[in-house]
Amino acid sequence: MSYKTTTKAKNVISLNTIKNYHHYIITWFANAATITFVNMPVYQMEKEHLHAILQGFEGYIDELCSYQKRSRDDILEWTPIPLTPNDKRELLRLGSAINVLYDATKGKIETLPLPPALSLEFAEYVRTLLPQARSSELKRDVVGISTDVLALAIIGAAITHSYTIVGGREGGRDEHGYVFVDVYHPGVVDMPKLLGMSKGLVRRIMRGDGNSISIYIAIASAIVLNVGRHLKEVEGRSWYSSVRITRSGNKTMLKALEVVDLTSLARSIMELGIASSIYNLVMRYPSTDEVKRDRRLRSLRSFIESLARAIMIYHSTGNVEELYKVLRLLTSDKFDSDMSSCLGETWRGIKEGLLSLRV
Repeated sequence: MSYKTTTKAKNVISLNTIKNYHHYIITWFANAATITFVNMPVYQMEKEHLHAILQGFEGYIDELCSYQKRSRDDILEWTPIPLTPNDKRELLRLGSAINVLYDATKGKIETLPLPPALSLEFAEYVRTLLPQARSSELKRDVVGISTDVLALAIIGAAITHSYTIVGGREGGRDEHGYVFVDVYHPGVVDMPKLLGMSKGLVRRIMRGDGNSISIYIAIASAIVLNVGRHLKEVEGRSWYSSVRITRSGNKTMLKALEVVDLTSLARSIMELGIASSIYNLVMRYPSTDEVKRDRRLRSLRSFIESLARAIMIYHSTGNVEELYKVLRLLTSDKFDSDMSSCLGETWRGIKEGLLSLRV
């Protein structure tokens, strides 16, 4: 590939060098895009794969519109990453990413300064063994990015975006959450489907102020439902990862980057035979506002959290006592009536599935 350089940066993140930047946020986003649409990590990408990603994403836009509840025009105007005052919005629009990726398939690739919105790991100045920071050490002059990788990162941010919480969980900051699940054999899994299920689960739990144990249990259940028998392969691993970015005023900050191996937990849930019940239950996780208005939904939230904790205890220790204690609640007529009124006919299937648990 040939690159037209429009920056003085000596360190350039491109498809040729991206393996050296494996743990950067921009690589995480780009990697999510390539695995989802061509079943390979970004550092294995070649120019000929860009067209397949473009085609795959074009087919995914309708699903994205449905998930975001926006029109196609609105989606193309969307910037899926929170911007700083120094960012050029046009450069980070989803529609611009599609156009840039199309240009890249034709061999037109440029090198730009790394946008501030995607340089959260860097301080304003990047020092190089010098005691005094100088203007030549500004991150925009030290680190660059090729436009094809930038486009992949924007597309990756769009497809992995799970939620935005105004005011954040601790208050004062907006929080943007991104979710991805990587599996051993992406080629035998409907990756867009797994991604959509995972985003929906995390979105429900985060808007209900749930805890990380519930997220792990829920995502592991989605892995069971999508990976199935391949979970039994000795070398097969399934990884859940998430990025959380906060914004307050004009400042953005990387709050967390988490990577968790959920293979063993998914296998435990598969052995219990309750993956479908867990998924359907967590997809009804009530928001904090709903819980305040309805006592029955407080019971639902408490049941989900208790079940998740019991499953984690069983997975970690083999002790079924907590699991049976939680499931004993299913014999309560009052609880059964409350859940039926909250969840309708869905509750019957969830209840039957949980009562069929295998230990």
